[in-house]
Amino acid sequence: MDKSLTLLLRSGRILMESGAEIYRVEETIIRLGKALQLKEVQSYCTPTGLFVGYTEETGEPRTAVRRVFKRAINLRRISQVNELARTFSQGSMTVEEALTRLERIEKEKEPYHWYWQVFCISLVAAILAMLNGGTGLEFVVALLVSLSLRYFMVKTKVFMNTPFLREFTLGAFGMLLVLLTKAFLEIDMVPILIGLLLSAFPGAYMVNSVRDIVAGDLLAGAIRGLEATGLTVALFGGAGLILATIGNGYIQDVNVSSSYGLAMEMLFGFFIAAFFSMALNTPRNTVLASGLVGLISRSVLAGTVAMGSSPLLGMFWGALAVAIFSEIFARYYRVPVTLFVIGGIIPLLPGLFFFQATYTLVQGEYVQMIEPFVHGVTGIIAIGAGAAAVTGLVRFWKTTNE
Repeated sequence: MDKSLTLLLRSGRILMESGAEIYRVEETIIRLGKALQLKEVQSYCTPTGLFVGYTEETGEPRTAVRRVFKRAINLRRISQVNELARTFSQGSMTVEEALTRLERIEKEKEPYHWYWQVFCISLVAAILAMLNGGTGLEFVVALLVSLSLRYFMVKTKVFMNTPFLREFTLGAFGMLLVLLTKAFLEIDMVPILIGLLLSAFPGAYMVNSVRDIVAGDLLAGAIRGLEATGLTVALFGGAGLILATIGNGYIQDVNVSSSYGLAMEMLFGFFIAAFFSMALNTPRNTVLASGLVGLISRSVLAGTVAMGSSPLLGMFWGALAVAIFSEIFARYYRVPVTLFVIGGIIPLLPGLFFFQATYTLVQGEYVQMIEPFVHGVTGIIAIGAGAAAVTGLVRFWKTTNE
């Protein structure tokens, strides 16, 4: 295989394995192909494969296919491949140098050690517990339970590297550990469980699904959306299974109330987004901006609710603010907008509604389950619509100015 085709395939594969949007993968491949002066460069991608082709000088078509077996979220790799494509398009790099750089990107150490990533995602779970009505005790329990779970997942790679099983295990073992803690300490389980479940929520897949659909990649967006739905069902299903088996009677009320005030909610939003982004290996220089996006999203949600509006409307305006400021920071730092959107939406997620639906389902109250479930789904739609509105406008502006 010639080096040009190798460059296109390897760039696309790294982006796919790192959780980039499908449209970003296709646009990167086409940008590199044009920089290589290849004729009729074509790229078609799905979440599990790449199809790349171009026409040689002789008129003969060249096509290659690559399967993508590994999928995770790695913001550092997405950013670096995006930077490589921009540099290569400017003529500042040869094909050999680009291939060497791609190899270095794959082998390069992550900006954060795995134990710091585990600590960051556990802090996200603990802060989310506080945000959903928990106290200092619930914060500590959520932190320790999450640390135990995440350490177990890292050390047992069969769970960590197996989608759906990973989410099911996190939900089931998280519920089990919280129930065991409840036997010895007088804790409020609901905030802890919401924090644990939301920290594992497949928000990145949801964001990518919306952005792909807006970009016109309907098949890829639908597949990503279906995957996000399946992961969510596995996550809450694991927790629900343990709750139904041995947890009946431990939870009396699934309503929560937060009385920390707007200033504290804004601070919580900042740390949730910042720590979540670090857990996904965001570049160090973007951590502060990621936190600011989370602060803005939570402040918009809290402010909207404080004015007497529906939380669903707050989620929409919050997601709209996330998308706007993510676009601004992406241009300032010259990185993909994904780096800021993924962390920014976490403080908006309607975890309470989904947990209420899970609880009522476990109790056999099927009619009562409908209301919180619909609220949760509507919340996700509101977040997606807010992000999609800005994404669509930005893509229209880019298209008309090319």
